[in-house]
Amino acid sequence: MSARLATIQLARFDRITPAPAPPAQLPDGVLFATIGADIRAAGTEPTSAQGFVLLQLALHATPEAARQFLTESPWSTKPMEQFQALLSPYHHKGEANFLGPVAPLFAELEPAPAAPCPVCVLTSVGWNTENFDIRRAQEFGAGVNAIRNSMTGLPHLHSQQSFFLQGGLRYDPVTLTFWRNEQALTQFAYARGPHRHQMDKQEQLATWDRGSFSRLLMTETAGTWYGSDPATF
Repeated sequence: MSARLATIQLARFDRITPAPAPPAQLPDGVLFATIGADIRAAGTEPTSAQGFVLLQLALHATPEAARQFLTESPWSTKPMEQFQALLSPYHHKGEANFLGPVAPLFAELEPAPAAPCPVCVLTSVGWNTENFDIRRAQEFGAGVNAIRNSMTGLPHLHSQQSFFLQGGLRYDPVTLTFWRNEQALTQFAYARGPHRHQMDKQEQLATWDRGSFSRLLMTETAGTWYGSDPATF
């Protein structure tokens, strides 16, 4: 089963904060939900689920389920800042282990935006647990850090963050970025430069077993992230 929509709930704290437990039972229409931490920005261990920035990521079968899910905050400690969005995918390729051992996230896609508008990009990468080689994951992580460093000061990037979800590598880690428009995103992703170099390098070295890439429209949002709404910046 593939999802139609995703939701994100982001929270930023002024101290390292443990991620709360994800929902014990998923409501009807919610296909997947868990919480993770931006451990790279916090310098914490991948299995710690602790950071200054936390994310609850969920996948949904219907808009009604997605909207209802967003009515409840997962945060037991009041954040400095929080932001949430209902996301409609218009481009998706690859696979992740959120909806089964290995499966696409989205089957139904919205039309691509007709005019330039802010977009959200969700990516994931994963490894098979059988014969897992930590050196491959470390090599990939070094590349991610290089890409994140190269993104500093990009004029059309709102923000970038990456998350290990609870359970270490039980679920594929994700990155989440907000862009002013698709042109800025594609220029960074595919033009010659740090991102293209790292992606070519990682593919040549085969440092991951699966990955996914999704572009999504932020159709409904609430709150701010680093002082503004990523859907209108």
